[in-house]
Amino acid sequence: MLQAQADQNILTDHSYRPLIRLQAMLLYAIHALHGESTPRVVHITGVAMRFAVMKRFHCLVHDGTAETTMAIKAWWCIYS
Repeated sequence: MLQAQADQNILTDHSYRPLIRLQAMLLYAIHALHGESTPRVVHITGVAMRFAVMKRFHCLVHDGTAETTMAIKAWWCIYS
């Protein structure tokens, strides 16, 4: 229950920009790979994917800015 609340806070917290939050979730997923719980890694990755789709990372078009480039790369990291 506590983990579900933490995951919901990740999705609804507006303290940071979406790109920074997605990057943090990706780092957390990479860190979780070193643990023993495969379901936990799958859950973290699922939360990150839902967040990215909710924030429309999959619809980004390259406009030449560094932030958009990083957002597109973050999307492809979570998607592939």
